[in-house]
Amino acid sequence: MDNDIIFAAGFVFKRDPEAPDWKICGISVRVDEAVAFLQENAVDGWANIDVLRSKASGKVYGKLDTWKPNQGTAAKAGIAQAKQAAAEDWDESSIPF
Repeated sequence: MDNDIIFAAGFVFKRDPEAPDWKICGISVRVDEAVAFLQENAVDGWANIDVLRSKASGKVYGKLDTWKPNQGTAAKAGIAQAKQAAAEDWDESSIPF
C-alpha cells in the first residue's frame, strides 16, 4: 500500500471551535480544482476522501483514501467453489423442497 498522502485538492475543511458538537466541519470547494482532482482520482466514478485532524497542529484536512481490498485465500476458494457449483448440472430431485 502506498503511504504517500494525496491531499484533496480544491477542498478546504474548516473546524470552528465555537461550533456545536454536531457540526463536524465546514467545507469550502474551489470548483475547478476539486473537479480536476475528482476526475483524476475517481475509480468507477467514486473518489473517497478521509477528513482528518493533524496531530501536530489540530488542523482539519482531507486526503484521498487509496485503500483497496484484496481477496484473501478464503474468499478466492469460496469464489472457485461457487463457480464450480454453478458449472455442474443440478439434479432437481436432490433439492429437499
